[in-house]
Amino acid sequence: MINALPAPCGTVAAATAERAVPKATRRQSANSTLTTCTFSSTGSAFRWLRVEAHLYAPGDTASPVQDAEGYYDAQWAQAHDAPLVRTVTLERRDGIGDEAYRWFKTDEGQPTVVGQVTARIRNAVFTVSYSEQAPRGGRADARERACLETATAVAREVLAALNRS
Repeated sequence: MINALPAPCGTVAAATAERAVPKATRRQSANSTLTTCTFSSTGSAFRWLRVEAHLYAPGDTASPVQDAEGYYDAQWAQAHDAPLVRTVTLERRDGIGDEAYRWFKTDEGQPTVVGQVTARIRNAVFTVSYSEQAPRGGRADARERACLETATAVAREVLAALNRS
């Protein structure tokens, strides 16, 4: 059981954040059940990395793992019916926590592509989103592999940090 969330930006190594979003500014917020950390590029409004973690604490609920499972299932369902985005791929993924999925999407309102990993480990659910500007004049899905690999690598770091907490 996870009893507390790590510091909001404490789940991602500085070198990892620098590789994903060079010279980024960092914003974070936290309370006992939700942390967020966003690394935003100073050179591009479309390049950012965001980590969000939700904790269902044993002291707050009688069924923390089941509550986390319910939240994860709701996120999975919402991904299937997300307005304002075009889903390129959405697939369950083994090897990241107890259950996970990867989602590559384009934002209909912005020229961006986003690789996202949402995972559950016991009583916590976290989401890593990595965004870049969509290729000009090219197909947005041309960046799929790189965006998903970045999000997955960060998700593995978050998972390791949660396992230590």
